[in-house]
Amino acid sequence: HGVLEIHEPHTVDDTGKTNWDDIERQMIVGALVKAKGKRSKAAESLGWCRSTLWRKMKHHQLEA
Repeated sequence: HGVLEIHEPHTVDDTGKTNWDDIERQMIVGALVKAKGKRSKAAESLGWCRSTLWRKMKHHQLEA
């Protein structure tokens, strides 16, 4: 429960390392879709408070 599965392949950089920034963005988008745009529910599903979700959305340029 509460674990968001990512179905897309992980993004890797030129050195073959996982790009965690892209993975976090995918997690946020997935949580928002699952929560039908309700930020409080999306944040809760990720185990974050709303301000953390807001800050991370801003970082990933996901402001709506």
